[in-house]
Amino acid sequence: MSEPALRSQQNVVNESALAKKNTLHVHKPDASARFRPKKLFGRSKEISTLLKAYRRMTDQASNIREKILRRPEVVVISGADGVGKSSLAQTLNKPVTDEDGYFLRGKFDHLSARGEPFTAFIAAFTEFTKIVLSRGAETRQAMNQDIEAAVSEDVRILIEMIPSLALILELEKQEKKLGETSARQRFAFVFRKMMRGVFCPQRPLVILLDNVHFADQSSLDLLSTLIPDASNQGIMFVVTCRDALPDSPLATLLGRLEDANVEITRLRLQSLSDDTINTMVADILDLPMPQTKFLSDFIYQETSGNANFAIQFLDSLREKNLLRFDTKNMRWVVSEGGISQEMEGYNISGLIVECMMQLPSPLLDVMKVASCLGSTLDKLILDRVFGTCVSRHLFLASELGFLVYDSLLEQYLFVHDAFLNAAYSIIEKDKKRSSHLSIGRRLRRNLSADEFIRYIFVVMNQYRLGAEQIQNKEEKNAVAELCLLTAEKAVAASSFPTSSLYLELGIWLLGDELWADHYDLGLALFSTAAEVNYCTADFERVQALTSSVFDNAQCFQEKLRAYCTEVFTLGTMGKMEDAIVLGLDVLKKLGKPVPAHPIGRQVERETKKIKRLTNAKTNEAILRLQLMKDADKLASMKMMGFLFLYAHLCRPYLAAILTIRMVRLTLEGGLSALSSPAFSTYGMLLCSSGGDVDEGYRFGCLSLVLLERFKSSGSLAWMPRVYAGHYGCVSPWRRPFRESQEPLKRSIWIGLEYGDIEYSMLNASLYCFNLIDAGLPLPFIDEELQTFRDVMVLQRQEGALALVRPFSQFIRNLMGHEHDLVSATGQLLFDVTTTLALQTNAMNIFEMCFNRTILAFLFADYVLAFGMISQCERLFQHPMAGFDLCAVSYWTALVSLALAATSVGREKSRCIARSRRCIEMIEKWSLDSPHNLTARLYLLQAEEASVKGDSKRAYAKYLIAISVARKEQLLHEEAIATERAARHMLHLNDFASASPLLQRSYHLYLEWGAKGKAEHLKNEFSRCITD
Repeated sequence: MSEPALRSQQNVVNESALAKKNTLHVHKPDASARFRPKKLFGRSKEISTLLKAYRRMTDQASNIREKILRRPEVVVISGADGVGKSSLAQTLNKPVTDEDGYFLRGKFDHLSARGEPFTAFIAAFTEFTKIVLSRGAETRQAMNQDIEAAVSEDVRILIEMIPSLALILELEKQEKKLGETSARQRFAFVFRKMMRGVFCPQRPLVILLDNVHFADQSSLDLLSTLIPDASNQGIMFVVTCRDALPDSPLATLLGRLEDANVEITRLRLQSLSDDTINTMVADILDLPMPQTKFLSDFIYQETSGNANFAIQFLDSLREKNLLRFDTKNMRWVVSEGGISQEMEGYNISGLIVECMMQLPSPLLDVMKVASCLGSTLDKLILDRVFGTCVSRHLFLASELGFLVYDSLLEQYLFVHDAFLNAAYSIIEKDKKRSSHLSIGRRLRRNLSADEFIRYIFVVMNQYRLGAEQIQNKEEKNAVAELCLLTAEKAVAASSFPTSSLYLELGIWLLGDELWADHYDLGLALFSTAAEVNYCTADFERVQALTSSVFDNAQCFQEKLRAYCTEVFTLGTMGKMEDAIVLGLDVLKKLGKPVPAHPIGRQVERETKKIKRLTNAKTNEAILRLQLMKDADKLASMKMMGFLFLYAHLCRPYLAAILTIRMVRLTLEGGLSALSSPAFSTYGMLLCSSGGDVDEGYRFGCLSLVLLERFKSSGSLAWMPRVYAGHYGCVSPWRRPFRESQEPLKRSIWIGLEYGDIEYSMLNASLYCFNLIDAGLPLPFIDEELQTFRDVMVLQRQEGALALVRPFSQFIRNLMGHEHDLVSATGQLLFDVTTTLALQTNAMNIFEMCFNRTILAFLFADYVLAFGMISQCERLFQHPMAGFDLCAVSYWTALVSLALAATSVGREKSRCIARSRRCIEMIEKWSLDSPHNLTARLYLLQAEEASVKGDSKRAYAKYLIAISVARKEQLLHEEAIATERAARHMLHLNDFASASPLLQRSYHLYLEWGAKGKAEHLKNEFSRCITD
């Protein structure tokens, strides 16, 4: 029977009337008989602040910089229970919906923190579905298109977690159990894509998250990625909470967000003043304020100005007939003497409990079970717990004022947390755990197989809360198996903290005899727990778990998962050499030994051998290879893939050998998802030390084909590694810089979602380096860097920050944000000399020296530039350098020629000879990469001709360099070439030709955003440059 039909039945109304005799203060179903204020009192300032925040979010950005700076608005409303936090937040509902926006509500409760992940988000977007459908077919169709465009093939991941979205997307809910592939296509990443693609200032979203102090860690983690993301335009988060304790997860999150320069509007609500309480009471009773003074003063005294408790107090007075409506005089009448006598020491919680205790026993049982399940009640779950339909009881509870029926969500909810807490307190303290266990057992027994998978977190949360009451060993074993299943489901939703919780519960249930009596299950629990704790950055726990596996696993193969996790953990902790040593030992045991410290000649020999093998095979022949099935070979491929980055940073020649061995394993043992990153890095090797751009680009493209082929088997997890190799290092040898930007940016977020933080942050660096190579405006690059620095802070990635901070400082200096523009120091990097001394990573040292080279050259300190680029050359003995090889050669030549112009004799000849070697390499490489290198080549040829005194040839080459840079939209290179042409003409004392070139260069630098450089140029040539 439908809920509306049930609500119309007269016998229910009669039952309701009977029960009302037993209540002290509960509300009647008629809204007119319930005391509710018509508006919020005493909150005008807070309402204004909320509206201002909303307007900031919906106002159109006036320029690209302002748009980039924008992030979702965040408002935190804190205060005691009942003070009116949710009511304040809901004042935004009307302005949002009036503008065709979406105001969504989700609530956490005392069971959320360790139960099903993302409950508030799921509830909010269930409401979103109902709103979309209520707005008609046209709105639904538009939303369908936008969601599908945003998430594409990952749409079923959304439906798995938020089934109601199927009503918008016209897809049936996916009922099957998530397998490994789905586990890798994680909910949080897809959810973020949807948020970015669906909402905007013209279609705003305000999402109210109530009781965030109860939020599960996965929801807090999701918030930590949604809030700093500048791509989330038109979104406002309003969270309500009790005052956060300094060491609470919520306080930690807010602190990290503020450390990442996220602006948070904080509203701390105090109780209402006595005058405001009087104004509210007078308004509710429609009486003059002097006539309500006694009553409101008494209410204020008993409730301390708590708005919700004050209203409950009025309801209680009415139920006790101490406040009655005089129908003759049509006004409310207060029994002042009765109030003073009966209501002294008023306690709202006690009255609610007293009222509930007088309910009929079946209804009281429903209320107690409901309180064990949380603030939002699922009728099917309650039906399964009791083995019968409980609709009548739920309706009666709503009639009595304990529950409210939300017609939009089609669910019952507790009216307020005070009612939930009161119902839960009725259960005796020593019986709470057994009550939860009983609910879990009934659900496990009564739910169908499909229902159990759907509600697995609800069921297992009850088992978790009652686990200490389980005595039977067989039941413990069965629940431990369910813990593993629940953990896998949590991983599928990117809820690693929840997954860890159930894995640890499973380990605890099996006890000390786990390895002896439940070996297979124990191995799975420990191995999975190690992987999950890596994703939560609990590295100490990871190492404790892996140590247990190493001590108890019966064979080497069964330790492999733990070895992989341990290697990843050591690398992430900065112990890259330790990770390499362990990984090489594992490879040796797998029968695939790799030399620990290969030398250059060994790399050359192995490169020649592997090239003979690959050159003999077409792409089609490689793609026809059988699938790799040998477990040891697959494990070897995986371990080599893990070790590559650490070797690339610490032992470059080992990185080359690992790449060659992965390609050889593929050709000999067959294709796998790991073949994709293998061919990507092989492309890097061939383009760099191999000197074969055609073959390198071929294998880079092949890696993308393989990535797509193995997509259904989980290769998406390897995308950040494939994209770093191909789009970050291989593609620029053949394609324009700009074509790599979107793939690199996409791989950043995928890496974060899949737990591959290192490659995610590497791609963030490559993306930003690419932006400057492509000549994009510096303010845009600066804000993109800020976004990713914020992510690095939130992810606690100090190693990635060490790489990005010098580049960020370099950008700030060019923009003129620092006093000393040449030294590469400032707000983000205080002391280059000290920082260099502390660095042990050659890549970080190289980046710092390289950035300083460019600054010194642009600000005409050629001696410093020469010293810095010489350091870069010494550091850059890398067989897999990527396109940076071209950059180093280009700046070496440019700096050497600039220094040659001011040198004489042998020193000048040495500089010219040094530049000539670099120019010859650029001439060769420009044939492969004309889009990225032609303008640079012409500038070098112009500078060389100028130094050699061939003025006519120099001027012609300068003009070609300027023209090519403009054609390729390389704004910075056009500016540099124009400046160098002007300096050449000044050297010839041709001021008439030099002046317009200087003026043009000045404006190009300004257009690029290099205000610091532009002002430096203007100061140097003030007579030639005007604004």
